Amino acid sequence: MRRFVSLIAATAALAAALPASAATIMFNSGGTGNTAGRTFTEGSVSVRITGWSLYNGVASASSLGQWEYGLGVSNGSRDEHTIDNNGSKIDFVLLSFNTAVTLKTATFTTGWFGFNDTDASISYANLNYAATGTAYNGSGAAILNAAGAQLTSNLYSSASVGRSGNSTRNVNPTLVTSNVWLIAAKIGDVDTYRDSFKLKGLTYDLPPVPPPPGGGGPVPEPSTWAMLILGMGMIGGAMRRRTRAKLALA
Repeated sequence: MRRFVSLIAATAALAAALPASAATIMFNSGGTGNTAGRTFTEGSVSVRITGWSLYNGVASASSLGQWEYGLGVSNGSRDEHTIDNNGSKIDFVLLSFNTAVTLKTATFTTGWFGFNDTDASISYANLNYAATGTAYNGSGAAILNAAGAQLTSNLYSSASVGRSGNSTRNVNPTLVTSNVWLIAAKIGDVDTYRDSFKLKGLTYDLPPVPPPPGGGGPVPEPSTWAMLILGMGMIGGAMRRRTRAKLALA
């Protein structure tokens, strides 16, 4: 009996340890041209994205452009229709999700106007929408004002490999989970190459759902069910072998 309980516990632990596969959300379809912002939805996850440009440390709203290669920022100062740090401004996009996500990778496309570098600055904030009187799909300015202090203190770099051109890479090495993210052309770039890219897509994970009070838990994903079935099969086989061994001794 103790062996049976141990096998059950091992199977449950194996199922709990299985990682969820990362979800993908793409930004290169659903319309073209410039708008104040766009909302993208994949399953239960929605994200509102707005475009911004940083001039002398002050953020100003810009248009968000969408093309077949992804999202860019459009403004009236040396506009390349990309997220870039060319000239006196630094472009960035602000992403406010309806739920906290753990970003995994981002796909950067580049190559316009002789720019091929995709060094980026990334930041994040955990924003209580209700407490701050904001909505994830509301005013980008309201989100930026409410999350500004966190975004400033949480800024970090995501470098491409040399002038590597198009790049899909991990942008969250410490596996932070947040509902507001910022992706900019590299702020304070120290190399000799200007950074310019369009954001084509992201992959992300959702944090595990805590079990409700009083027991129960989230519904396992298909891969988890498969492992549970396999585990139960192993338990059944062990019990049958044990029964046969008892009969042989009788």
